[in-house]
Amino acid sequence: MAMPAGVVRVLFSSLFEFLDEPHVGEHPRPDATHAVRTLGSVFHGYVSLELTGGFEHSAPDALESWKWIVDSLDAVLRNRSTR
Repeated sequence: MAMPAGVVRVLFSSLFEFLDEPHVGEHPRPDATHAVRTLGSVFHGYVSLELTGGFEHSAPDALESWKWIVDSLDAVLRNRSTR
């Protein structure tokens, strides 16, 4: 499956925006590690399922699901409040 270049760009853009938000002193956002782990888990899980044919058994198309996942993660990272 060919992944549109803009799809990954959106996720990294929202991640960098998330990480660039103001934080206290010189310490990074406390939830930055969670954001990076979330993206890593999603990438790994999706690729693993795609490579083993995990999306071939049902509709919608895997690329449609990937776009939904990217839009959802983008929204979560852009709208996550600092705590």
